Amino acid sequence: TFIWVHNGGITQIGAIADNLGFTAQRNTYPMFEGILMTDEQDNLQPWLAKSWDISPDGKTIVLHLEENVKFQDGTDFDAAAVQYNLEACVKANLGGTAFLGNVASYEIPDKYTLKINLTTVDSTFLLRIAQGVLGLIASPTAMQKATTPETIAQVHSVGTGPFVFDSWERDSFVRYKKWDGYRKPGLPYLDYIEIRNTADLTVSIMSLQAGEVDAVENIDPVDAKNLGDLGYTLYQPNLYFLHSIVASGNNPDSPFAIKEVRLALDYAIDKRTIAQGVGMGYYEALNQVATEK
Repeated sequence: TFIWVHNGGITQIGAIADNLGFTAQRNTYPMFEGILMTDEQDNLQPWLAKSWDISPDGKTIVLHLEENVKFQDGTDFDAAAVQYNLEACVKANLGGTAFLGNVASYEIPDKYTLKINLTTVDSTFLLRIAQGVLGLIASPTAMQKATTPETIAQVHSVGTGPFVFDSWERDSFVRYKKWDGYRKPGLPYLDYIEIRNTADLTVSIMSLQAGEVDAVENIDPVDAKNLGDLGYTLYQPNLYFLHSIVASGNNPDSPFAIKEVRLALDYAIDKRTIAQGVGMGYYEALNQVATEK
């Protein structure tokens, strides 16, 4: 059993289209798989979609899906399942679905091919699916079953991933067990994955040092440095918490409505030194300058 701890809460468990909130969605990765994923350099990589094509005009995307994949309830994974999930996310008014409003239509030329027709070119379309939770696919058969707040975790938590839902307790833990029907031979290696919620970061770190848990998420830079000095392995993803200045450039009475003022502010602030200082060497500055007046 692999146990990892975070302090983000475990408010509910279910499918992404259930719109249960970010704290619920982030705890479902062991059982759901995505259409695509990205590597450390943010390059698109195959997952449930084995390849994709983009038309010369950029307005048609064709996903070629893995064949003979089953959901954990025996339902076939296919193009209709992907379309169902994307449309369900829009219907649920899920955060981050605005880009899906650019979809003019879906076509299914065959069982394992989904053609997405866009109204306008969107070079970030596939990247948004790959990097967010909207590309995590649940069984349409399970999703169409009626639930209550008490049963939604058991009924809708059906994906194609290597682990199946086992049990959970609100704001305490969620537990997944190995799925013997996973399509990749020999995987997963683990029998169970347990995600625990511990609000107090100090308690989490003490549990790690005591050998009670295997990983701790969302630690502060000072704790990262101390744990690194003790020989613990640290993993830092590309995207983490941001602190930013948002100038009121849309307000005509604001000095920041003038592009040159915004540029001057950008050049005047030594962002990298501040980020490195606050982050004790772990943070890098994000540089983005407005290009429109």
